Amino acid sequence: MPQEAVAYCYDLFDGYTFYMHNIFHDIFAFDKGETLNQETIVNTLANILEENSHTYKEIIGKLTLAQKQTLAAIARDRIAEHPTSGAFVKKHALGSPSSVQKALASLLDDQLISYKVEKDDKQYFVTDKYLDIWLRENY
Repeated sequence: MPQEAVAYCYDLFDGYTFYMHNIFHDIFAFDKGETLNQETIVNTLANILEENSHTYKEIIGKLTLAQKQTLAAIARDRIAEHPTSGAFVKKHALGSPSSVQKALASLLDDQLISYKVEKDDKQYFVTDKYLDIWLRENY
């Protein structure tokens, strides 16, 4: 397996092996004699996102405007530190820190976002890496 392709896939999914395995499985399950490279990964990912697009639109359609905007902002940053700060709210043209705080609570409850703690700070990210990429491409 070409090292560059594996490194690209690793970076694409922030090291989450579930998504890497899923991409590689799809590439090899439907192998048409293609070589594993960045292009085959991108094409396979595009197919997966297209297959799931209806589901993602449904998820987004059920969110309030503040939740939708907050989720898209987190996806754009990939890792959102201090999402209720004035700087984050201004950067992403969100309503107010309090509306973002309410949106964060709902998105966490719905498991659309998660967080990890680094140096006593919460770093928020979109839980589903496919949804994360789909949001960056569509919002």
